[in-house]
Amino acid sequence: MKTSLLLSVATVAAVVASAGMHPARADLATIESTCRAGADAARAADRHFSPIFCRRRLAAHPGAADADVPGLARIAAVLGAGNADAARHDAGRLLKRSRDARYRGALEQCDRLFASVRGAFAAAEAAVVDRRYAAVRDTLERATDTGFDCSSAFSSANVGPSPLWNYTIDNVQYAFMCIGITSLINTK
Repeated sequence: MKTSLLLSVATVAAVVASAGMHPARADLATIESTCRAGADAARAADRHFSPIFCRRRLAAHPGAADADVPGLARIAAVLGAGNADAARHDAGRLLKRSRDARYRGALEQCDRLFASVRGAFAAAEAAVVDRRYAAVRDTLERATDTGFDCSSAFSSANVGPSPLWNYTIDNVQYAFMCIGITSLINTK
């Protein structure tokens, strides 16, 4: 595992060096390498995320190609916060259409839970900016279970599966992606 992580980190450095770039800057090839190295680091800590998910989401962000590795971690946190906002938006939309009290109760609980997730990603973004990298891990590890709590609310209410399940899965991916990328720059 450590050999794989070191090899991945070396790959990131080699891509940066061969492109003649400043090592703190990223381009699309570096996004790919960073996502692979971050996924390897996360997997070593039993926090799995898809490097393909990482690459696609980061590459779609307008600032990612010019970001350094901490910048990519910050963007991952921003994307996670946006995912939580989208979940809350959908919960609100579904609340307006639903008349079933149990279904509405589950949606209201999910709205509160994703508000908490949004706050965790905002705190993680601030921690990256402030270079408090261990705080990123601590903050986001707690947030990964929150989406599953939303699904449990629907199960407990016996009203079918959560309509917000995709947000739950993406929430975990963004959290572990941010933790994994951050672990590449964690100096303490």
